[in-house]
Amino acid sequence: MRIVYADTGAFIALLWRRDRAHERVRDHYRELLDAAVAAGRLIVRHTDPEVDAKAWALMERHPDARLSFTDCVGAVTAAEGRAAAVFGLDHDFRVLGFTLEP
Repeated sequence: MRIVYADTGAFIALLWRRDRAHERVRDHYRELLDAAVAAGRLIVRHTDPEVDAKAWALMERHPDARLSFTDCVGAVTAAEGRAAAVFGLDHDFRVLGFTLEP
């Protein structure tokens, strides 16, 4: 099974029709959602103190990247979930070694 972490930037583009990435994100989202539902594998992960601590540590390891705490939480979540890619638009994930989709 292929795991994909969904970042909030993609959801914003999905909801805001005037976003320049709306159509690209919409089409890819449908594919991801259909696959997740068909497999019975749609998981919502909430942060906790352990994830928060790992996110702060990730920020400290990349001081020149100017990463947001939110993106670091997402990166920790994606890494722990062994995500093959990140469904999102934020290039910070590429800096951290993830493949971006769409």
